[in-house]
Amino acid sequence: MYGAETWITTTTIIKKVQVFINSCLRKILNILQQQPTVGENKSASS
Repeated sequence: MYGAETWITTTTIIKKVQVFINSCLRKILNILQQQPTVGENKSASS
């Protein structure tokens, strides 16, 4: 294939592609990201 590139598939690239795929699927299926459960503390680092 003329002009085709090959990428070295690192775990970082694989994770970024998977995040993109999941984001697209959430938009297509109209799924909201999970909300924190009642027991979780948002300010745990403070």
